[in-house]
Amino acid sequence: MSSHTVSGQAMVVLFSAGDHRAIAPALQHLAHAQSMGFESHPADAADPEQVFSRLSAEHQQAALVVFGGGQWQAGSALDTPPEAWDAAWRSQCLQGARVGQAAIQAMRPRGAGTLIFLGHTHSVTDAQPARHGPPQAFGAVHAAASAGLRSLAQSMARGFGPQGIHVAHLCIDSPLPLSTPAANSVSRACWSLHAQGRSAWSHEVDLHVLHAPELTHDH
Repeated sequence: MSSHTVSGQAMVVLFSAGDHRAIAPALQHLAHAQSMGFESHPADAADPEQVFSRLSAEHQQAALVVFGGGQWQAGSALDTPPEAWDAAWRSQCLQGARVGQAAIQAMRPRGAGTLIFLGHTHSVTDAQPARHGPPQAFGAVHAAASAGLRSLAQSMARGFGPQGIHVAHLCIDSPLPLSTPAANSVSRACWSLHAQGRSAWSHEVDLHVLHAPELTHDH
């Protein structure tokens, strides 16, 4: 765990795995610019409930929680062994649910907070690049787990939005693991979602991250 906190602060809490861990420095910078504390934990934290219990005991409020779990794995559905499906489900869907439950439990008493799940366009478009590429262009196990995480985010958004908790799914179109420029863009997108007023919340945002070669061309 990495942290920078002061008693009584509003907190930004990140749970991330290797593919998304690069967003930590940028998200920490944005938090500190708003005089908010920041903590970073592994996405597979054994006890996410304990993280929020400790924050509560220290009179700190989890204002923004970001979860980015799982890891890209190439291979078609026929090339993927059963244990890989199970591991992907656990790292994204199950652990996302555990972090989401713990975060919402912490936010509900004050009726405010933002919970963002980092997903990927593979959750809805995995077949598109593979139609014109080799079999390894498929990421079937990652696509299935990402789709499950997306459904979880949608369900939580419907269930807890009326209670004042903003739940959103950020659908990232970028190679994994995230490069530093991509991670900076993702962090800014998370902050924009957190800053939205309740009268016009976004529950899903598609984020196409432009890379250097693309930025040199007019569209």
